[in-house]
Amino acid sequence: MINMEKFDRFRDKYYYQVRMGGRIIFMPKKDEVTKNRMAEIVKRFGYTGALSDFADVPEQTHREVQIELTGHQKDAIRELSQIEADPLVRRARTRTIENGVLYGKKVETISDKEDILTQNTIIFPSKKIDYILERAEEFPKLLVFANYTAQIYEIQKVLVENGYNAVTLTGQTKDRTTVIQKAEESEACIVIAQSSISSGYELPSFPCVIYASKSWRFVDFEQSLGRVLRINKLKKNLYIHLITSNNGPDSDCHKAIMSGQDFQEKLTLNI
Repeated sequence: MINMEKFDRFRDKYYYQVRMGGRIIFMPKKDEVTKNRMAEIVKRFGYTGALSDFADVPEQTHREVQIELTGHQKDAIRELSQIEADPLVRRARTRTIENGVLYGKKVETISDKEDILTQNTIIFPSKKIDYILERAEEFPKLLVFANYTAQIYEIQKVLVENGYNAVTLTGQTKDRTTVIQKAEESEACIVIAQSSISSGYELPSFPCVIYASKSWRFVDFEQSLGRVLRINKLKKNLYIHLITSNNGPDSDCHKAIMSGQDFQEKLTLNI
């Protein structure tokens, strides 16, 4: 049984409160003293380190690619800036538009006396998908990470329409083991995985990873690097980071993650 008094003391010592979207969430403290204390605690569980601490890892290449927004995306962001007053909600929804989707709801009439609220997801043309199609011609086996489920399924749809063997790995995937095993054994396969599902599987035969959009958590990105880089099958890999060129929240998230921090402006929206 968890000792709640000790838990509260631990939380207050290593985390601080942030109010986002009307809710209180706890973020880890970033000062050096607190981080060093936490590191000492982690070390008690055993030696920890990067893969390069244990093996001679071949050079891994990271490439940033700037992606232009389409006219439809620019129009949607412009409209959102006029109708959404809450700056945090506006930034969160802008980031979804930058990645080709906008989640929302609409009123649907059931009868003369009844209306219901239903999901209404808008899909925008995205040059990120165009870029993924170009790389699919170059790499028969490709791992793509995306943060939003609608974005994942749209990427898959376009790839399948263009004749590629594309499978998804999301929270709704029932048999992940079978999906990964078939992808690894296949001569040509593109896996589009949810950014938050970045551990517990390996794809060492995949030489290229594309980040269409990142999770707000640094740990998800850190774990994703090891999906194709395995200690028993070390090789060179290419990691491509797609970033919208409008210097918006998509770019801000990328910069935060690559600096080793969580993207702290993330809202707890059901997206």
